[in-house]
Amino acid sequence: MNNPGVPSNQFQQQNFNPAPIGQNYNPTQQSRLAIKGVLAQIGVGIVSLVSIFRAIASFRRARIIDDPGRMLALSFDEVDSYDNMVIFSFVAFLLCFIFAMIVFIVWFYSAYKNLASFGARNMGAGWAIGSWFIPFASYVMPILIGKELWDKSQPQAQQNPTVPFMWWFFWVASSFVNILAFFVVDVNDLSSTPDYMICVSALLLVVSGVFGILFVQKITKMQDARLSSQFGGHNPQQFNQQYPNQQMQQQPQFVQQQYPDQQQIGQQQYPQNQQMHPQYPQSQPPQNQTVVQPQNQTNNQQGFYPPDQPN
Repeated sequence: MNNPGVPSNQFQQQNFNPAPIGQNYNPTQQSRLAIKGVLAQIGVGIVSLVSIFRAIASFRRARIIDDPGRMLALSFDEVDSYDNMVIFSFVAFLLCFIFAMIVFIVWFYSAYKNLASFGARNMGAGWAIGSWFIPFASYVMPILIGKELWDKSQPQAQQNPTVPFMWWFFWVASSFVNILAFFVVDVNDLSSTPDYMICVSALLLVVSGVFGILFVQKITKMQDARLSSQFGGHNPQQFNQQYPNQQMQQQPQFVQQQYPDQQQIGQQQYPQNQQMHPQYPQSQPPQNQTVVQPQNQTNNQQGFYPPDQPN
């Protein structure tokens, strides 16, 4: 007699969830990519704020240099305070910039690595880090990776890549103006040109930071939503850690691959017909037990009827 188990047709109809792996995948609170994205946004935001302070400090010193009469009216300590403010703003900018680059590149690498869950990448995940440190190529390769991130993080390339292009355009423009500012510095000539150029570079970096924050937000949300949908509400990283021998896929494919024969699986899980589903009672009595049938049923099988029922 076949084990009743769970009928295969009803097994296919019920919603299958993989084995429990702890908490469900929460894109806003539990995703590592979301946490890294928040840190990247904080880093970029801090650099933007410090850039505003740097622009103000450079602009104030440039105004003093352009007005010799006002500069002569100031004391030595007052003039020196303008220089100290510029130096302090540069040091603060440098420290915040290093922090922002670290957290941003960590997020950039993680986001690009996730593309393997959606399809093939054009380059290895390591290029999301190395592309920032290659001379000259660092002005081209990161935006190519960013463009690929933007396109492949979406189910379909529906949104125009305006945000990544604007982010990168203002970033490169700020870098070039900042580099040129150091080339025009003449220690023998007191000029306000470098300060004005640094002021422009800082403001361009602020605009780039605004688009950079939008870039991080959109990529993180698109990937978290797509990962959550693709892996049935579970974190694929947690799944791979606890089930290294199984490949987590979308639910229909997972059921077909892991459960090719539902009847066989039912027999393996319920060899003694114990712990059956409430809808499917036991079909065989337990061993070493005598089945006592009701008296009415025994008489009916033998052809006898109770006195109160006509034959």
